[in-house]
Amino acid sequence: MSVTRILRPTGLALALAALLGGGCTEQQINQPAEKTVEELARHIFDHGKWRQQPRRYEAIVEPITITHRVTFEPGNAEIGDDARHALHAFLRQSGAASGEHIEIDGPRNPGGAHAPLTAARLAAIRDELSRTGIAASIPLRAGNGLPSAGDEAEILITRAMVIPPDCGSGDLERGQRPNYRWSCANAANLGHMVANPADLERGRRISPADGEATTLSIQRYRKGEIKPIINEVTN
Repeated sequence: MSVTRILRPTGLALALAALLGGGCTEQQINQPAEKTVEELARHIFDHGKWRQQPRRYEAIVEPITITHRVTFEPGNAEIGDDARHALHAFLRQSGAASGEHIEIDGPRNPGGAHAPLTAARLAAIRDELSRTGIAASIPLRAGNGLPSAGDEAEILITRAMVIPPDCGSGDLERGQRPNYRWSCANAANLGHMVANPADLERGRRISPADGEATTLSIQRYRKGEIKPIINEVTN
């Protein structure tokens, strides 16, 4: 017993047949078939009603480095009053806090090491930061943008910064059809509200749960010792 499968023409095939075979002028007949098919495909693309996969919008996390240079008196390893005031002003303006990635560096010799005077200056800056509760480290290798002058040292604060997606207007695709940016507002709001931008790159572990404290509410409910609701008045 043999089974014959009947193939039904699709809508696109019928459209091609109607355009190529029906109502063609002499100019259209003389044109190559490939060009006519290309025109039809372009027409379908411009006026089609299909929906493409919506783009996924996310807040981008980029590392940034804030620098500040401390100037010392020639041959002196102590921080002067003006340099100290400028240092604390920088800490306030930058919002430096304990736990951030903060480094101190200065000019190095050709071998990559610090001269004794430079090492003493870096130690003085680290002690000054420590008095404000900020811990800083001295990198083993030289970084970019080190001070060229021998009487300067540099403080580098590296932190993550969130760049929210631009949700101002819809994208115009081929045929002037607006492509609205679905979910873009949620991603932008998340980027503005997150307290630690690094959490968008990698999450943090959940602290251990206290199962005993969780069951206390159930025990109070069974004993009829339900805590009353606190009424608060706000204006």
